[in-house]
Amino acid sequence: MKIKTKQSKTDFQTEKLPHTRTQVFWDVLKINWRTFFVLAFVLFAGFVPMLLCLFFRDNYALGLSVRMSRGEISKEAALSLYKYAHLICAGACWVSFYFLAVAICFATRFIRQMIWYEPIFVKEDLAKALKNGYGSAAICATFAGIILVVSKLMLFISNNAIVQIIPAAIFIPFISMPLLLTYVQSTIYLGKFSQLLKNSIALYIKEALKVLLFGLLLLLPILFALMDQFLMVKYIVLSAYLLVFENLFILMFYLVCNHIFDKYINREQFPEIYKKGLYIEPESMK
Repeated sequence: MKIKTKQSKTDFQTEKLPHTRTQVFWDVLKINWRTFFVLAFVLFAGFVPMLLCLFFRDNYALGLSVRMSRGEISKEAALSLYKYAHLICAGACWVSFYFLAVAICFATRFIRQMIWYEPIFVKEDLAKALKNGYGSAAICATFAGIILVVSKLMLFISNNAIVQIIPAAIFIPFISMPLLLTYVQSTIYLGKFSQLLKNSIALYIKEALKVLLFGLLLLLPILFALMDQFLMVKYIVLSAYLLVFENLFILMFYLVCNHIFDKYINREQFPEIYKKGLYIEPESMK
């Protein structure tokens, strides 16, 4: 089964072809808006297990607060149960990350095809998404899960909420960004994870600000796992964010990564995919 795209008679005129990654972004949205609509729900489905974990955690914490206010349980006992509830939830979220990795693989595969202006064959591309990208995605999920559990273990060291943020504050800028670059590389290049990670660290050192800026937009939903407040508004806003913005930010990040790969890798090593998806003037190809 092949996905249909929207086309007009002027789409293939030279002046209408995308010359920059920004133009590719808007062009992809215009041509493939139906696919993006579907991808939004695929990504949301991937986040559902994590959202359920957080919801039950917050609901349990609210119940402890009510029981403590009624005098049914002491403050010390409530605090102890609260810590264990967070730790158990962190472990459950860790498992949910592997389900999320599947949705991310599907989304990034389809996005790669769209920004390269290649056709999407649903059955074939779903299989290739898991074969080429899930291994790297699962490794990234493992790192994220470990950091989340460690952040909750910090509660047993100190009751200060800031303490549990320390592992995430170290992980996000220094570990997660190279991991994200590694995952995107795995959807394009063949190679061992260790080699791709080595490349990613070198690329991140050179383009840290750009990668961090767009990478943080992707990780905003994960940061909700560190929040304690039970607010229905939190889940409404998070759900809306996932349905409307997450797939757009994945598209942005993937385009940024392609720009970085073109700059440091593709021009010399893989000229066949250098600036793929962009219109290149004949003079510049000589």
